[in-house]
Amino acid sequence: MKWLKLKYFYFSLVIIASASSSTLAAQDVYIHNGFIRGNDYRSWNATEKNRYAVGVIEGMLLAPLFGAPKEQLSWLEECAAGMNSRQIIAILDRFLDDNPARWHEYMHTLAYTAMNDACTEN
Repeated sequence: MKWLKLKYFYFSLVIIASASSSTLAAQDVYIHNGFIRGNDYRSWNATEKNRYAVGVIEGMLLAPLFGAPKEQLSWLEECAAGMNSRQIIAILDRFLDDNPARWHEYMHTLAYTAMNDACTEN
């Protein structure tokens, strides 16, 4: 059952990532609610978090397949190059630890925000 939820998450992540297309820049962008919340992620064991961490990054990196300009992903490609899933898990966990008021939000947007924050910190 948990694997099925992850499968649906990966599919939704690909769809969400495609919404970053530059053709939508002047329009409102609808992001699907997703399937997993921060509270769900926090309850997972290391194996489940590992699968999620790999899937969320791979899903974001697939956005050009759906028309998102590759240059909009350069920050993620540069930042995640050489990272392993434990490092991504640490970034996600730190973000959630620092933002308990957001645990009820959908994890796909929390993961994006966590990675963006970590990758653009100066």
